[in-house]
Amino acid sequence: MKLFLTAISLCFMLSSLMAQPGKKKPVRTTTKKAPVAKTVKVDPKVKDSASYALGQLIGNNLLTQYLQQANQNIGSINTVMFKKGLIDMLQTGKPRQSLETCNNKVMQYQALAKPSGANGGQANNSETITPEVAKNLAAGKAFLDSVAKTEGAMKTASGIVYKVITPATGAKPTAPTDRVTVFYNGTLINGEKFDGNFDAPEPITFALNGVIPGWTEGVQLMETGSTYRLFLPANLAYGNRGAGGKIGGGSTLIFDIKLIGINMPEPKPAPQPDTPTPAPPPPPKGQ
Repeated sequence: MKLFLTAISLCFMLSSLMAQPGKKKPVRTTTKKAPVAKTVKVDPKVKDSASYALGQLIGNNLLTQYLQQANQNIGSINTVMFKKGLIDMLQTGKPRQSLETCNNKVMQYQALAKPSGANGGQANNSETITPEVAKNLAAGKAFLDSVAKTEGAMKTASGIVYKVITPATGAKPTAPTDRVTVFYNGTLINGEKFDGNFDAPEPITFALNGVIPGWTEGVQLMETGSTYRLFLPANLAYGNRGAGGKIGGGSTLIFDIKLIGINMPEPKPAPQPDTPTPAPPPPPKGQ
Protein backbone atom coordinates (compact mmCIF):
# COMPACT_ATOMS: atom_id res chain seq x y z
CA MET A 1 0.00 0.00 0.00
CA LYS A 2 2.83 2.39 0.84
CA LEU A 3 4.45 1.68 -2.52
CA PHE A 4 1.14 2.29 -4.25
CA LEU A 5 0.61 5.64 -2.50
CA THR A 6 4.20 6.62 -3.23
CA ALA A 7 3.71 5.87 -6.94
CA ILE A 8 0.55 8.00 -7.00
CA SER A 9 2.36 10.84 -5.25
CA LEU A 10 5.21 10.73 -7.76
CA CYS A 11 2.79 10.77 -10.69
CA PHE A 12 0.98 13.75 -9.16
CA MET A 13 4.23 15.66 -8.65
CA LEU A 14 5.38 14.96 -12.20
CA SER A 15 2.01 16.05 -13.59
CA SER A 16 2.15 19.26 -11.57
CA LEU A 17 5.64 20.09 -12.79
CA MET A 18 4.70 19.44 -16.40
CA ALA A 19 1.61 21.64 -16.06
CA GLN A 20 3.49 24.68 -14.74
CA PRO A 21 3.14 27.67 -17.08
CA GLY A 22 6.20 28.71 -18.99
CA LYS A 23 7.43 29.90 -22.29
CA LYS A 24 6.65 27.42 -24.99
CA LYS A 25 9.55 26.23 -27.06
CA PRO A 26 9.27 25.12 -30.67
CA VAL A 27 9.15 21.37 -31.13
CA ARG A 28 12.38 20.02 -32.50
CA THR A 29 12.22 17.36 -35.13
CA THR A 30 15.71 16.07 -34.52
CA THR A 31 16.01 12.74 -32.77
CA LYS A 32 18.02 12.70 -29.58
CA LYS A 33 20.20 9.77 -28.81
CA ALA A 34 19.25 7.88 -25.69
CA PRO A 35 21.76 8.48 -22.89
CA VAL A 36 24.11 5.61 -22.28
CA ALA A 37 23.55 4.11 -18.85
CA LYS A 38 26.61 4.29 -16.68
CA THR A 39 27.79 1.15 -14.98
CA VAL A 40 27.48 1.52 -11.23
CA LYS A 41 29.75 -0.60 -9.09
CA VAL A 42 28.12 -1.83 -5.90
CA ASP A 43 29.95 -3.44 -3.03
CA PRO A 44 29.22 -7.22 -3.29
CA LYS A 45 28.51 -7.32 0.44
CA VAL A 46 25.77 -4.72 0.01
CA LYS A 47 24.31 -6.72 -2.90
CA ASP A 48 24.40 -9.96 -0.90
CA SER A 49 22.80 -8.29 2.11
CA ALA A 50 19.99 -6.82 0.00
CA SER A 51 19.44 -10.15 -1.80
CA TYR A 52 19.13 -11.98 1.51
CA ALA A 53 16.76 -9.31 2.83
CA LEU A 54 14.58 -9.68 -0.28
CA GLY A 55 14.41 -13.41 0.32
CA GLN A 56 13.33 -12.76 3.90
CA LEU A 57 10.58 -10.41 2.69
CA ILE A 58 9.30 -13.00 0.20
CA GLY A 59 9.40 -15.68 2.89
CA ASN A 60 7.46 -13.46 5.28
CA ASN A 61 4.90 -12.76 2.56
CA LEU A 62 4.55 -16.50 1.93
CA LEU A 63 3.94 -17.19 5.60
CA THR A 64 1.41 -14.38 5.87
CA GLN A 65 -0.49 -14.90 2.65
CA TYR A 66 -0.50 -18.64 2.11
CA LEU A 67 0.01 -20.21 5.51
CA GLN A 68 -1.45 -18.06 8.24
CA GLN A 69 -4.38 -16.61 6.29
CA ALA A 70 -5.34 -20.02 4.93
CA ASN A 71 -4.78 -21.59 8.37
CA GLN A 72 -2.93 -24.51 6.80
CA ASN A 73 -0.13 -26.58 8.22
CA ILE A 74 2.12 -26.82 5.18
CA GLY A 75 5.39 -25.95 6.84
CA SER A 76 6.75 -29.18 5.33
CA ILE A 77 6.86 -27.82 1.79
CA ASN A 78 9.77 -29.00 -0.31
CA THR A 79 12.10 -26.03 0.05
CA VAL A 80 14.40 -27.37 -2.68
CA MET A 81 11.57 -27.33 -5.24
CA PHE A 82 10.33 -23.98 -3.90
CA LYS A 83 13.80 -22.53 -4.48
CA LYS A 84 13.92 -24.09 -7.98
CA GLY A 85 10.55 -22.58 -8.91
CA LEU A 86 11.60 -19.18 -7.62
CA ILE A 87 14.94 -19.24 -9.47
CA ASP A 88 13.33 -20.46 -12.73
CA MET A 89 10.87 -17.57 -12.58
CA LEU A 90 13.56 -15.00 -11.81
CA GLN A 91 15.87 -16.25 -14.57
CA THR A 92 13.33 -16.70 -17.38
CA GLY A 93 10.86 -13.96 -16.47
CA LYS A 94 7.90 -16.21 -17.25
CA PRO A 95 6.33 -19.29 -15.58
CA ARG A 96 6.84 -22.77 -17.06
CA GLN A 97 3.13 -23.40 -16.47
CA SER A 98 0.18 -21.04 -16.29
CA LEU A 99 -0.29 -19.02 -13.10
CA GLU A 100 -3.81 -20.46 -12.89
CA THR A 101 -2.32 -23.96 -12.80
CA CYS A 102 0.22 -22.88 -10.16
CA ASN A 103 -2.53 -21.43 -7.99
CA ASN A 104 -4.66 -24.55 -8.33
CA LYS A 105 -1.74 -26.76 -7.32
CA VAL A 106 -1.16 -24.72 -4.17
CA MET A 107 -4.87 -24.92 -3.29
CA GLN A 108 -4.83 -28.65 -3.99
CA TYR A 109 -1.92 -29.20 -1.62
CA GLN A 110 -3.53 -27.01 1.03
CA ALA A 111 -6.70 -29.09 0.80
CA LEU A 112 -4.80 -32.37 1.14
CA ALA A 113 -2.49 -31.16 3.91
CA LYS A 114 -5.10 -29.49 6.11
CA PRO A 115 -4.78 -30.91 9.66
CA SER A 116 -8.48 -31.75 9.93
CA GLY A 117 -8.21 -33.80 6.73
CA ALA A 118 -4.93 -35.62 7.35
CA ASN A 119 -5.90 -39.17 6.49
CA GLY A 120 -3.18 -40.55 4.27
CA GLY A 121 -4.01 -38.42 1.23
CA GLN A 122 -7.66 -39.42 1.02
CA ALA A 123 -10.22 -36.69 0.59
CA ASN A 124 -11.82 -35.69 3.87
CA ASN A 125 -15.56 -36.27 3.87
CA SER A 126 -16.18 -35.99 7.61
CA GLU A 127 -17.45 -32.39 7.48
CA THR A 128 -21.11 -31.57 8.02
CA ILE A 129 -23.00 -32.06 4.77
CA THR A 130 -24.65 -28.77 3.86
CA PRO A 131 -27.65 -28.60 1.51
CA GLU A 132 -25.35 -27.45 -1.29
CA VAL A 133 -22.95 -30.36 -0.74
CA ALA A 134 -25.87 -32.80 -0.63
CA LYS A 135 -27.17 -31.39 -3.90
CA ASN A 136 -23.73 -31.75 -5.56
CA LEU A 137 -23.35 -35.32 -4.28
CA ALA A 138 -26.75 -36.33 -5.63
CA ALA A 139 -26.12 -34.68 -8.99
CA GLY A 140 -22.69 -36.31 -9.19
CA LYS A 141 -24.04 -39.78 -8.45
CA ALA A 142 -26.76 -39.46 -11.09
CA PHE A 143 -24.19 -38.20 -13.59
CA LEU A 144 -21.74 -41.07 -12.91
CA ASP A 145 -24.50 -43.67 -13.13
CA SER A 146 -25.52 -42.25 -16.49
CA VAL A 147 -21.96 -42.09 -17.87
CA ALA A 148 -21.24 -45.65 -16.71
CA LYS A 149 -23.99 -46.91 -19.02
CA THR A 150 -22.59 -45.23 -22.13
CA GLU A 151 -20.58 -47.05 -24.80
CA GLY A 152 -16.92 -47.63 -23.93
CA ALA A 153 -17.27 -46.64 -20.28
CA MET A 154 -15.57 -48.75 -17.61
CA LYS A 155 -15.76 -48.56 -13.83
CA THR A 156 -13.26 -49.46 -11.13
CA ALA A 157 -14.10 -50.98 -7.77
CA SER A 158 -13.41 -47.65 -6.07
CA GLY A 159 -15.99 -45.84 -8.22
CA ILE A 160 -13.91 -44.21 -10.97
CA VAL A 161 -15.66 -44.23 -14.36
CA TYR A 162 -13.29 -43.85 -17.30
CA LYS A 163 -13.08 -43.97 -21.06
CA VAL A 164 -10.12 -44.52 -23.36
CA ILE A 165 -10.11 -41.60 -25.80
CA THR A 166 -6.82 -42.43 -27.55
CA PRO A 167 -5.38 -45.90 -26.95
CA ALA A 168 -1.65 -46.61 -26.83
CA THR A 169 0.69 -49.49 -26.04
CA GLY A 170 3.33 -47.75 -23.94
CA ALA A 171 4.36 -48.56 -20.39
CA LYS A 172 2.07 -47.93 -17.43
CA PRO A 173 2.97 -46.34 -14.11
CA THR A 174 3.53 -49.14 -11.61
CA ALA A 175 3.71 -47.37 -8.25
CA PRO A 176 2.19 -44.32 -6.54
CA THR A 177 5.72 -42.93 -6.22
CA ASP A 178 6.17 -42.78 -10.01
CA ARG A 179 6.54 -39.31 -11.49
CA VAL A 180 4.31 -38.81 -14.52
CA THR A 181 4.43 -36.15 -17.23
CA VAL A 182 1.02 -35.16 -18.58
CA PHE A 183 -1.21 -32.72 -20.35
CA TYR A 184 -4.69 -32.45 -18.81
CA ASN A 185 -7.93 -30.50 -18.55
CA GLY A 186 -10.32 -30.50 -15.60
CA THR A 187 -14.03 -29.66 -15.86
CA LEU A 188 -17.15 -29.81 -13.72
CA ILE A 189 -20.13 -31.93 -14.78
CA ASN A 190 -21.72 -28.78 -16.25
CA GLY A 191 -18.76 -28.43 -18.64
CA GLU A 192 -17.07 -25.49 -16.86
CA LYS A 193 -13.29 -25.72 -16.99
CA PHE A 194 -11.48 -25.13 -13.69
CA ASP A 195 -7.92 -26.18 -14.51
CA GLY A 196 -5.70 -27.55 -17.26
CA ASN A 197 -2.58 -27.19 -19.36
CA PHE A 198 -3.50 -28.58 -22.80
CA ASP A 199 -2.96 -25.07 -24.16
CA ALA A 200 0.46 -24.75 -22.51
CA PRO A 201 3.67 -25.27 -24.52
CA GLU A 202 5.04 -27.79 -22.03
CA PRO A 203 3.46 -30.63 -20.03
CA ILE A 204 3.76 -30.83 -16.25
CA THR A 205 5.38 -33.51 -14.09
CA PHE A 206 4.39 -34.64 -10.61
CA ALA A 207 4.46 -37.67 -8.30
CA LEU A 208 1.29 -39.74 -8.27
CA ASN A 209 1.26 -39.83 -4.47
CA GLY A 210 1.10 -36.02 -4.36
CA VAL A 211 -2.30 -35.58 -6.02
CA ILE A 212 -5.94 -36.41 -5.30
CA PRO A 213 -6.74 -40.14 -4.89
CA GLY A 214 -8.65 -40.37 -8.18
CA TRP A 215 -5.56 -39.25 -10.08
CA THR A 216 -3.28 -41.61 -8.15
CA GLU A 217 -5.44 -44.59 -9.12
CA GLY A 218 -6.69 -43.44 -12.51
CA VAL A 219 -3.36 -42.50 -14.12
CA GLN A 220 -1.98 -45.94 -13.22
CA LEU A 221 -4.56 -47.39 -15.61
CA MET A 222 -3.05 -45.47 -18.51
CA GLU A 223 -0.42 -46.43 -21.06
CA THR A 224 2.22 -43.90 -22.09
CA GLY A 225 0.93 -42.05 -25.16
CA SER A 226 -2.74 -42.66 -24.36
CA THR A 227 -5.47 -40.18 -23.51
CA TYR A 228 -8.10 -41.11 -20.94
CA ARG A 229 -11.17 -39.35 -19.59
CA LEU A 230 -11.63 -39.90 -15.86
CA PHE A 231 -14.90 -39.25 -14.05
CA LEU A 232 -14.11 -38.93 -10.35
CA PRO A 233 -16.68 -39.03 -7.54
CA ALA A 234 -16.22 -36.45 -4.81
CA ASN A 235 -14.69 -38.91 -2.32
CA LEU A 236 -11.82 -39.48 -4.78
CA ALA A 237 -11.43 -35.79 -5.56
CA TYR A 238 -11.81 -32.91 -3.06
CA GLY A 239 -14.49 -34.44 -0.86
CA ASN A 240 -17.20 -32.43 0.83
CA ARG A 241 -14.83 -29.51 1.35
CA GLY A 242 -14.18 -28.64 -2.31
CA ALA A 243 -11.22 -26.57 -3.48
CA GLY A 244 -10.87 -22.97 -4.55
CA GLY A 245 -13.78 -20.93 -5.76
CA LYS A 246 -14.90 -23.12 -8.67
CA ILE A 247 -14.95 -26.62 -7.12
CA GLY A 248 -17.76 -26.79 -4.62
CA GLY A 249 -18.00 -29.37 -1.86
CA GLY A 250 -19.24 -32.77 -3.05
CA SER A 251 -18.39 -32.08 -6.69
CA THR A 252 -17.84 -34.84 -9.24
CA LEU A 253 -14.95 -33.92 -11.55
CA ILE A 254 -13.97 -34.85 -15.11
CA PHE A 255 -10.35 -34.98 -16.28
CA ASP A 256 -9.01 -35.50 -19.80
CA ILE A 257 -5.42 -36.71 -19.35
CA LYS A 258 -2.71 -37.44 -21.91
CA LEU A 259 0.19 -39.42 -20.45
CA ILE A 260 3.44 -38.22 -22.02
CA GLY A 261 5.98 -40.17 -19.99
CA ILE A 262 6.92 -41.86 -16.72
CA ASN A 263 9.88 -40.86 -14.54
CA MET A 264 11.30 -38.62 -17.24
CA PRO A 265 14.40 -36.60 -16.31
CA GLU A 266 13.61 -32.98 -15.56
CA PRO A 267 15.00 -30.46 -18.06
CA LYS A 268 17.93 -28.49 -16.69
CA PRO A 269 17.60 -24.72 -17.06
CA ALA A 270 20.31 -22.99 -19.04
CA PRO A 271 22.96 -21.46 -16.79
CA GLN A 272 22.44 -17.77 -16.20
CA PRO A 273 25.51 -15.66 -15.36
CA ASP A 274 25.19 -13.27 -12.43
CA THR A 275 26.77 -10.45 -14.43
CA PRO A 276 26.66 -9.75 -18.17
CA THR A 277 29.65 -10.85 -20.22
CA PRO A 278 31.82 -7.80 -20.88
CA ALA A 279 32.21 -6.67 -24.48
CA PRO A 280 35.54 -7.47 -26.16
CA PRO A 281 38.06 -4.60 -26.15
CA PRO A 282 38.23 -2.43 -29.31
CA PRO A 283 40.97 -3.30 -31.82
CA PRO A 284 44.19 -1.29 -31.63
CA LYS A 285 44.34 1.89 -33.68
CA GLY A 286 45.55 1.49 -37.21
CA GLN A 287 43.84 -1.87 -37.75
